[in-house]
Amino acid sequence: MAPGTPLRVLSDTITVRVDPEETGGAFAVLEEVTPPGAGVPPHVHDRTDETFVVLDGEAEFSCGARTIRGGRGTVVFVPRGTPHAFRNAGKTPLRQIVTLTPPDFVRFFQAVHDAAASDPAAVMALAQGHDIRFV
Repeated sequence: MAPGTPLRVLSDTITVRVDPEETGGAFAVLEEVTPPGAGVPPHVHDRTDETFVVLDGEAEFSCGARTIRGGRGTVVFVPRGTPHAFRNAGKTPLRQIVTLTPPDFVRFFQAVHDAAASDPAAVMALAQGHDIRFV
């Protein structure tokens, strides 16, 4: 996957900024843009930690039993095995940098984009085998 190529994943646009191949599979860095009101439903990664850094907009995260709401500069760490979700809680696009360590599920975004999967059931089917378990 070429870094800098925007991928359409449901309502979000995800751009790989640092590909796992560049880091020897240690991590990946993504830029994710989410329109107002949209977000990612609750899910778990069994092998991957995620770190979110809000660049623009207003985000609301659920991370385990916690709810975190914040704008520019908010950082949320989600350890592997923790149910989590986020949504754009503002009126402008939410732009975040997301670091995946290790990047086990980065290829999921390419698969969804390539399949032009537009309904949640198709996306959930593609998640199988990519370290994403929707809850």
